[in-house]
Amino acid sequence: MDMLTKVQDLVKANGFIKGFSSITADSNADVALLYTGRAAMMVHGAWTYGTMQTSGGDFVSGGHLGYMNFPPVEGGKGDPSDTVGNPGQYLSISAKATAAEKETAKNFFKTAILDSADVKAWVDSGNIPVTPQAQPLLSSSKDAQWLHFQYDIASKAKNFAQSWDQALSPQQAEILLDNIAKLFQLQVTPQQWIDNMNGVIGK
Repeated sequence: MDMLTKVQDLVKANGFIKGFSSITADSNADVALLYTGRAAMMVHGAWTYGTMQTSGGDFVSGGHLGYMNFPPVEGGKGDPSDTVGNPGQYLSISAKATAAEKETAKNFFKTAILDSADVKAWVDSGNIPVTPQAQPLLSSSKDAQWLHFQYDIASKAKNFAQSWDQALSPQQAEILLDNIAKLFQLQVTPQQWIDNMNGVIGK
């Protein structure tokens, strides 16, 4: 509840750029606000690094990008080393897959995704597959500091949970994303948000 209330407090305090609710991540419009100097900071995924490299001029290469862990809340509960989201590229297999499908997926991961050439290509693009094969390649990369930062978050986390919308069924994920939009647009209260999300449990 406190986090939801703080989000709405930030909206009311004009902590977001005017018209933020219509800015789409799919078109990288949100990232552009950062590398053009129109936004001071953003909370986002590691995948935006490559976009900033290729589209942001000297924003990355000139040392203008800073990054940090999400700050812990003083007096809060939980372990600050736990992480949620996508600090590195990870692979998953559906729990509903058959045994044969799981074997096919594992073989695909080993032979087509996690071979040494592919791991190197991912690292060279500023991304990390969270596998021990990646670690020796980090220091020689032009993005070494960023890659070590990502790798340490993902590899040292005691708990590494998926982003909410990825951990849910497609139906639940749509309701989640819709309610997040309503929360930021002040169309629901924090308690209504909680009630709406509790209402989809088991669907």
